[in-house]
Amino acid sequence: MEELSVAEVTCARVLAGRASRVLAVTVFLLAVAMAAPMLARAANPAANIDQCRNGTTGAPATCTGSAWTNGDLGTENSHYREGDSVPFRATLTNLDTTLASHTLTIQYDTLQSGKHAYDYLTSYNRTEATADPTSGISGLTAGNCFLIPLDTSILFANPGSAQVQGCIQIWNGSITNVVYGTLDATGQRSVTVTFTTTKSTVLLAWGGHIASQIDWGAGNSASAISGAPYHMRLLTLDTTQIGNQDRSLKAAGILPIPPVFTTRASSSGIILGHSVTDTASLSGNRGAVTGTVTFFVCGPAASNPDCTSGGKKLGGPVTIAAGQALSDAFTPTALGHYCFRAEYKPDASSPYSPSNHTDLTLECFNVATHPHISVLKTPHEQTIVSGSSVSWTIQVINDGDSTLTDVKVTDAQAPGCARTKADIAGLASMPPAPAAGSVVTYTCSLASASASFTNVAVATATPPVGPAVSAQDSAHVTVIQSVTHPSISIVKNPKSQTVASGGTATFTITVSNNGNSALTNVRVTDALSPNCNRTIGTLAPGASVSYTCTRPNVRASFQNVAVASGTAGTTTVTARDTAPVTAKAALTPPTVKVKPKVVSHKQPKATG
Repeated sequence: MEELSVAEVTCARVLAGRASRVLAVTVFLLAVAMAAPMLARAANPAANIDQCRNGTTGAPATCTGSAWTNGDLGTENSHYREGDSVPFRATLTNLDTTLASHTLTIQYDTLQSGKHAYDYLTSYNRTEATADPTSGISGLTAGNCFLIPLDTSILFANPGSAQVQGCIQIWNGSITNVVYGTLDATGQRSVTVTFTTTKSTVLLAWGGHIASQIDWGAGNSASAISGAPYHMRLLTLDTTQIGNQDRSLKAAGILPIPPVFTTRASSSGIILGHSVTDTASLSGNRGAVTGTVTFFVCGPAASNPDCTSGGKKLGGPVTIAAGQALSDAFTPTALGHYCFRAEYKPDASSPYSPSNHTDLTLECFNVATHPHISVLKTPHEQTIVSGSSVSWTIQVINDGDSTLTDVKVTDAQAPGCARTKADIAGLASMPPAPAAGSVVTYTCSLASASASFTNVAVATATPPVGPAVSAQDSAHVTVIQSVTHPSISIVKNPKSQTVASGGTATFTITVSNNGNSALTNVRVTDALSPNCNRTIGTLAPGASVSYTCTRPNVRASFQNVAVASGTAGTTTVTARDTAPVTAKAALTPPTVKVKPKVVSHKQPKATG
């Protein structure tokens, strides 16, 4: 081997040292160049979520400054209600500006114990129209507001409900997509927001819609949940897990929505042509509640119509306040199914909702053919004496909604009360009330009732379609037996008389029925004056019979007694009267004594 000189070796060593130094510098510079993007990524992105304290009802607050808080919301600092939207903002800092896009995953509680909490996302300023998410943050430039797609998994219990679609607003960037994640078993929903930016600080703002009883039904909405179960949290920013960025809303801070309830005059049997009334009432328990109510009716249809929009406007809008009830009426002119709709729009000043919020309530009913007949038999109670006749008034009424034909009235215990169209022409066809001819009235009777009974009148008729209709009414009759007082009297005149011995006594006898029942087998017996015996027969109450009779050849005075008798049922009544007769002997001519004539034998004295 050729040996190098000392100078050559020295030179080689110098060159080798320089080369190593150059290589070291080169490696260092390359290392620095390669480490530069890694150092940029080494600063982890951060995020913070705030929600708006809108103050108590007595001291409302605007969503600016300290109203944006990391803390919980409750009655001490907020007054949200069902159906409102709570404003949220997320401040993202220390972003990697070299990335083409970023993602932020938001998660919220949709269910708690089976009840609905935050049911979907919407705009941050839906309820608090003046909310300012940029308050306290500088260097922001407004970007786009990306429309949030409707959550198709939401199926409201009220078919008239609908999501209030909103958007997510960005500052210092542009949102390119918003995607709903799956709903997990615990009732939590995630939403991923994709955005681009050239800034290291970005602001996002959106709203959480508080589940309403109008959408889900009373007792199944946000105000029915206890505790503080309404959470809105941030999960990840790009690939970085975010720390404890979770904000809750206490149930006590949620007021039930001022409900608009509807009722109607009748829940079934609504008669065609008759008025049906829908009533809406508004209630609220915090602050002034006002707004307007508008009534609509939809139909008729084969089934309950979709009345979420359209229909006949009945009136209004009419101003309504808490505790007040408003109503409007509708008269159906055709058969079928109908629905009322009452729309409530709060005033802009209402603490419950902005003016663009609409609450719907639906009330449906069916108008069908409802034939009906009624019959009244009066009086319903009466008392008569046995053997008397009893009378009633019968009224037949078509109180349905269709014409009735071939109307009949039957009455088993009072056949004289039965009627058909052959007896009364109006029973052939009766229009529905209140039209003329819808009522037929007549009187009837039953002769000689002898026992108590309950009388039933039955009316039947044929409607245009369907089976016959019928109705009945009863009338009770109490029959009492009459109290009988049979009585008979006899008068024999003259009360006294004198006849010559051997003469004839003459009498006038009067027999009277002075009781309250007929007498049969009436007769007179007179033992001492057989010529005065009589058989009279039947004598009605109040009737009298008079006749004359004699007793010839009266030789001696006597006490004459005439006896009258008669029968009433099983009772025999008698009466007597006395007429004394005095017999007077005939007058004997007086005896005249005749003195004997004395003959004198003395010679008369001679006269000159």
